[in-house]
This record gives sequence, structure tokens and C-alpha cells, in this order.
Amino acid sequence: GKYAEGVVGSRNYMGMITEEQFAWLKQDLALVPNPKTPIVVALHIPTLKTDPSNDFATFYTLEDGTSERLCETLREYTNVHIVSGHTHYNYCAHPEQYPNITEHNIAAVSAAWWNTGNQTGRHLCTDGSPGGYSLWTVKGRKLRWQYHSMEDNGNLQLRIIDMNPVRDYSSNFAPVRDFLKAYPDRTDFSQIGDDKIYVNVFAYDCDWKVEVFEEGTPLEVKHEFVEDPLRLLAFDMPSFLKKGVAAKGSQGKPNRHMFTADAHSATTTITVRVTDSFGKVYTQELKRPARYDLSIQ
Repeated sequence: GKYAEGVVGSRNYMGMITEEQFAWLKQDLALVPNPKTPIVVALHIPTLKTDPSNDFATFYTLEDGTSERLCETLREYTNVHIVSGHTHYNYCAHPEQYPNITEHNIAAVSAAWWNTGNQTGRHLCTDGSPGGYSLWTVKGRKLRWQYHSMEDNGNLQLRIIDMNPVRDYSSNFAPVRDFLKAYPDRTDFSQIGDDKIYVNVFAYDCDWKVEVFEEGTPLEVKHEFVEDPLRLLAFDMPSFLKKGVAAKGSQGKPNRHMFTADAHSATTTITVRVTDSFGKVYTQELKRPARYDLSIQ
């Protein structure tokens, strides 16, 4: 067949764990008799994904039942972490049948295959996370991890977006309407209500705490499956305006680490406070009305 320059061979691989790999794993685990010893399994394709239509429940992804078989192989260990990639976006998965297991699917150093940086200089994954990697530290049996973005010296953990200017852009910039006709499954941000706030917490896990304050007053926070609208500016619209298409796979998509709140004014200051799995607190402030452009942190 014909392949693009730099691409060698076919991509008809199977996403599964082989018998040889299971035999190796069983032999390796035999050297770890203490079930409280932390176990970290690293592989490329995730074994688990989360289902947004079912309260973020998990489902198995590898072929021939090898996701379930891997989880069963690791059942006796109390603290198991699976680290995977492949998807180019961030999420954590907790299989209900295996409460001892957490899968960390980590977004890519290449973000969305380097596409957004080439378009606009903003290096973003399809879920709006900045391109990056996860940094793990080990002290005895204690494991810690943190997503390190390639922005803000690695410490950027969240993004706050004032949705009023996003709505105005989507309502008043005519090419957006053409884009939505071509891609009707994408979000029409012109329909967003007044004074909505979006927060993208890139490495969110279910034990994190997300708080939103308007001039010091706490707002109700909702965990929702929605898009980060910065992707629209960073890749989708520039690609659509230049080529008439937004490359399949690189388009923005809803994600499982978005939060929304309703402010009471268009001009108030919003503060977001996020506490991670280890009690570390990240605080960010947004003065409004805010801009909707590529300078958004």
C-alpha cells in the first residue's frame, strides 16, 4: 500500500496482551510476595476507558478479554496503578470490580500529534489539556504523580474560561456557522447561557476537589462532559479556514475533567481552587469580562 512520508508499514496492530506477556508478568509478580507492595504496570494502549453516558463508569478496551485478564492477574495487590497513553488526552479510570486498580491515561508530549502548535503556537491535546507528561516520584511505598504541562514551567493544572466571549465569538463569526454545518456533532457555543464559567482540570481524579468562587462567594460546581472551547481557536477553526476541514482525530472533543458554574454577573472575578489527591492546592483567578483568544492560560 501507499504510506505517508515517514510512515513505515501498516497499522493493523491488535490492541491486546499476548500469552508471552502474561507469562512474563506472572513470573515477575512471583518476585513480589507482599500484596501491599505498590505495583505499576506501563503499556501503550489503555486497558480501561470511561463511559460518559453512564456516570463515568469504566469499560474494558483491549481485545480477547485481555483487559479483564490483566485486572484479574493483579487482583491480590492492594495498590495497583496502570499507566497508559495512546489516546492523546487525560483521564483516570477506576474499574468497579477491581477497587485496587487505578488507570492513569496520560496525554501526550506531542499533544494532538503536534498539529495545534503548527497552526497557532498553542500546544493542546484534543481535550484542551496542554501537551505534557506525568511525573512520578517514589518514596518507599508512597507514590506521587503530577501532570507536567509544557506550559507555565510544568505547573499549569487548570484553565478557567469565561463563556460570555466564547458565545459572542460563536454567534458573530460567520465561519463558525459553516464549521458547525460541516461538523454538526460539535458544540454550538452560541447557545451557552449568560455568565457561564468553564473549568478544565487537566489531570482530575475522583478524589480531587474543585471549588469555584465569585468575589469570594462559593458557586455550585457541576462535573460535566463538555468541550474545552480553547481547542476551537487553537486548531479547529484555523484548520477549517485554511483547508476546509478539521483533521479527523485532531478535532476538539468533550472530556471527563470539565466543570461548570453559573456566575451572577458578567464582570465579577472568578477564583478556582483545586485540591489534588495528595492535598496540594492549585488556585487560579480570572478577572472578567475576560478575553477569548489564544492568550488564555
